[in-house]
Amino acid sequence: MSSGTAALDVALKLFEVKPGDEIIVPAFAYIASANCILYQGAIPVFVDVDPVTFNIDPVDVRNKITAKTRCIIALDYGGQSAPWDQLRTISKEYGIFLIEDSAPAFGGKYRGESLCTMGDISITSFHTAKIFHTVEGGMIFTKNENMSEKARIIISQGESRNEKYFHPMLGHNYRMSDLHAAIGLAQLSRFDKVVNCRKSIADIYSRELSNISGVQVPEVLSGNIHAWFLYAILLEKRDEIRNLMLDNGIGTNISWPYPVYEQPHFKKFKRQTCPVAESLCNRILCLPIYYNMTSDEQSRVVSVIRKVVHDLGN
Repeated sequence: MSSGTAALDVALKLFEVKPGDEIIVPAFAYIASANCILYQGAIPVFVDVDPVTFNIDPVDVRNKITAKTRCIIALDYGGQSAPWDQLRTISKEYGIFLIEDSAPAFGGKYRGESLCTMGDISITSFHTAKIFHTVEGGMIFTKNENMSEKARIIISQGESRNEKYFHPMLGHNYRMSDLHAAIGLAQLSRFDKVVNCRKSIADIYSRELSNISGVQVPEVLSGNIHAWFLYAILLEKRDEIRNLMLDNGIGTNISWPYPVYEQPHFKKFKRQTCPVAESLCNRILCLPIYYNMTSDEQSRVVSVIRKVVHDLGN
């Protein structure tokens, strides 16, 4: 497909989400996850996240389900699996659909199963920032043949697969171009190498940073294989530390600085305070991690963090 956002939009259309339906979505997420809810005229219901994995909290999901709940969107934050066994149980118990937003987690696994296979529908992104990319693009996954067929119609202007220029559905131009597909195919042979390289970088970060007081490194839960799209640490005085790192020539990223419900388009909805998400937004910092990062570059990142954290008394 043309993007991960397009895939999310189609996923909700496949579940025939209508105006007034409620869609559960994590408050700590990229805004596309919630924007696609607005595309349907539906209502986002924001839930809190786990303080260790930063993924959706199943307990809060249960607390937010109502008679209007149509679907749960769960994100695999940074490349680590959401708690899919618990989410599947909830989905079946309440008869609601489950979408896996695996935009950052292509290549990760949950208890031996590949991510992008966990939901009734799953999606991923192939944006140029992702581990595997086609410069721009995405993909939608489903085991349901009827949904697969319907998705192919929607992304191609609603055109029938059997009759050219006959359009039985309202559709979009969400197709991936041949050029972008070719870029992706050319990268498949090196994908395992890229994933393993990022894991090695993450392992070194965790080993070197875990002994710095005030720095919380990511924890990978048993049974998960992390794709390491992001290497996200938690610390106090985050903004001061980030600025000092930039002064030393090291760029970082904050994914993300606001709970989604604090974004202007979402303030009109009922406020659902999510304290863990708000805390993460104030403390999270994503460090440089990329395929051709050298050991010297990584050592410099670690040494600068150690120095600035010490100097600030964090």
